[in-house]
Amino acid sequence: MRVRKSFLTGKKGDMIVDTILIVVMLLVIGVMMVFGNKVFSDINSQVQSSSSLANATKESINTAATNYPSFMDDLFLTIFVLLWLVLMITSFFIDSHPVFFIIAVVLLVMLLFVAGVASNAYMEFSESSDFDVTGFPKTHFILSNLLMFFLFMAMSVGMVIYGKAQYGGGGGI
Repeated sequence: MRVRKSFLTGKKGDMIVDTILIVVMLLVIGVMMVFGNKVFSDINSQVQSSSSLANATKESINTAATNYPSFMDDLFLTIFVLLWLVLMITSFFIDSHPVFFIIAVVLLVMLLFVAGVASNAYMEFSESSDFDVTGFPKTHFILSNLLMFFLFMAMSVGMVIYGKAQYGGGGGI
């Protein structure tokens, strides 16, 4: 039985591509949540001002619009943690020789560059007056500090990959 080396493409050489895809996915999910909140708030305003709808409908829509930011913020945090866990688990199955550590560092620099660009793009988006990110404190914290989070993630993945007992890397039973 063959173990998949990368959770998206199946090749261990594409792990960096998968990680960059995670950065982009997090950015897109965060932006779509904030955009969805704006759309949902506009719809809620229209529903509340409508005289043809029943009060129960208005209350239901208002409750959903009120709960949307906190629910989506928690969902984003859950997605972030689960992606990190999947990355750690799939990294455990990568058999890598310590010689490739230099290549991993070069790829890490590229990944951190992409994470920095994504974080800056989110900061520009969040500072625009059209969108309110105050309802998403966890999402805002993660995306505005994405570079630091991915540096920590890369270090933890590096410990998993190079810390296994194979090739005398420490750890293990």
